[in-house]
Amino acid sequence: METVGVATPGKFVLQMRQVYVDVSLVPQALHTTTKEPYLGTVPGGEATARLRERRSLESVLQDAERGKRARVLAVIGGPGSGKTTLARNTTLTLCEHHWWPWGRLLPVLLYLRNHAPALLAEETPTLEAVAVSAGWLRGKVSARWLERRLDRGGCVVLLDGLDEVADPADRGRVVAWVQRQIQRHPRNIYVVTSRPHGYHANPLPTAEVLQVRRFTGEQIERFLRQWSYATESRAPSGAGRQVRDVADRKADDLLAQLRTRPALYDLAANPLLLTVIANVHHYRGQLPGSRAELYAEMCDVLLHLRYEARGLSDATGLGGPHKQHVVQRLALAMMKAKARDWPARDAVRAIRRPLRQVPGNVAPEVFLEEVRKSGLLVEREHGIYGFAHLTLQEYLAAAQLGTSRADTSMLTGNVDDPWWRETILLWAANNDATAVITACLDCGTARALALAFDCADQARDQARTVDPATRDRLENLLAAPLTPGQPTDPARQQLLAGIQATRTLRETIPLNDTTALCARPVPRALYDLFLRHEQAAGRHHPDTGRTSSGGDSDTAAVGMHAGDAERFVDWLNIITNDGDTVYRLPTPEELTELPIPEELTDPASAMAAYLTRHTIWAHDGTRTLLHQPPGVPWPYTPT
Repeated sequence: METVGVATPGKFVLQMRQVYVDVSLVPQALHTTTKEPYLGTVPGGEATARLRERRSLESVLQDAERGKRARVLAVIGGPGSGKTTLARNTTLTLCEHHWWPWGRLLPVLLYLRNHAPALLAEETPTLEAVAVSAGWLRGKVSARWLERRLDRGGCVVLLDGLDEVADPADRGRVVAWVQRQIQRHPRNIYVVTSRPHGYHANPLPTAEVLQVRRFTGEQIERFLRQWSYATESRAPSGAGRQVRDVADRKADDLLAQLRTRPALYDLAANPLLLTVIANVHHYRGQLPGSRAELYAEMCDVLLHLRYEARGLSDATGLGGPHKQHVVQRLALAMMKAKARDWPARDAVRAIRRPLRQVPGNVAPEVFLEEVRKSGLLVEREHGIYGFAHLTLQEYLAAAQLGTSRADTSMLTGNVDDPWWRETILLWAANNDATAVITACLDCGTARALALAFDCADQARDQARTVDPATRDRLENLLAAPLTPGQPTDPARQQLLAGIQATRTLRETIPLNDTTALCARPVPRALYDLFLRHEQAAGRHHPDTGRTSSGGDSDTAAVGMHAGDAERFVDWLNIITNDGDTVYRLPTPEELTELPIPEELTDPASAMAAYLTRHTIWAHDGTRTLLHQPPGVPWPYTPT
């Protein structure tokens, strides 16, 4: 199982069959492959529809063999999407003769990067000569035998890593060599894998383009369960059912952690980064307490470790620390501009000075192109760049603000700005957060105070220092009245309720550019605060006991009527009152469009899948009504 470039190693080398989850493919127009993001959610209805057309390479090859599909296939995928592992697994499966009972297809797997010098020579070798020179075939079969087999047909030739031929001109010559081999042996199936940038300028004229898709929620879970079982099976102690129980428990723990961290679940859709997550969790026994540690490893893998582990270099000639120096400053500049995507001219301006601070004379345009090839940056549209995921931009900006002589006033000056919240928290994971907590206390809004508590919690978890007087000032906000029977200050209660609401409902699932769904139902503890407000206003709630007595305060609140749900939302908007966020009930359409577990197309949306198993209060624009998902019983049916 390939883990090339993964910084935190696993304890054991795993066999591919133990953990492999087949990536899926979708037919795609060539020009759209360069715009495909490598991480996170799939935007837009058209993309979602295409996603449901997922095909396995096995089924595509079967169609090609039956004459129902092109016999030259270009498999295009971003960094870490699983192209090489797909090629290896296909080779193994063909060797095991599982697919075609009426005739065995012979796989021929070549890593183009290993044979590039020969293919670029003045006199180029034939396909069969190159194949038998590979280490696993050398001396086992002759070029003449393989030539006869290729002439006869019935081979699947897998040519992996066209993009790893770095020079564009050289890459064009390799493509020309591939075309000549297809013409010499046309009765075979050919599969070429590449990142988009390596194929777009040098396509094979007759090839059908297949895009590698990111993992679904079901694929993430299957991979982690198989990974956990495979690693536990290699442990010296335990056997049989005991191993399965331990493996399931560890997989459940990791899945639970992922599902409570939407940004991390987004990143887990990339097979390489999912492997990083699984390795770190198993090797350390848990995910790092600081998300910053995990994001740091992900950035290292994308930016340089994977290239270095393969013995490759890029056009910048820079090492990992120097690349990090530049991308951190780019990320911080984009955070200051409040930009997720930036025109190339602005990105060039932001990195020109950092590039002069590192060895070499790298042009900004060359650096941007190489970082795009790594997968850390993507080109959303022509000349428009952005980080592959906003979380990575936020982490890199926080890392830059953690360097010596960094201007942290942009943190203390933005404690009430939700755009900066994640960057501040990631920075606080590795730095003394006293100044930020003080700024939050001075600001005094519910949102800023919620951030202060989060920073203090993180400092405690990471054993970071916070000034005792500042911590006392924060904790005094939650202190009970000193005199028994002393009336509670309504303004203070509203502020504290706003803090709890902000912290409870901060995790969301984007539905579109302007709307997000809270990632879990309103918890009992928050609804209890609303009930106290209602009782203070003289409203009687006969179902209070169903939400406030017994059980876990984190479980979903139940038992409210339509009017209660409406007033809860009004109360929520009053206590949070941040000027940017407005809470409302979801529409029936928004709830209906949530993916169900069997058809998960967006890994982050798996967190909302359980909402399809309960009735939920919704508002259709005219009235509040109880939304009943298919198969869910009506709660008011007499029993």
